[in-house]
Amino acid sequence: MEGLRENTVKKKDILIYRGYELLKFATKRHCENLPVYLSGIEESCKEQIEEMEKL
Repeated sequence: MEGLRENTVKKKDILIYRGYELLKFATKRHCENLPVYLSGIEESCKEQIEEMEKL
């Protein structure tokens, strides 16, 4: 039973570590893509303003 518990604890630790690594990776990618996100928001706002001016 002790070996099973120890194995379960190791798996839990690996999953926690993997979660942190995925969070780091995702955060880095979002930061790299921030200019793309901002340009998309800017374009969307301009389109909405143009549509409102047509009314």
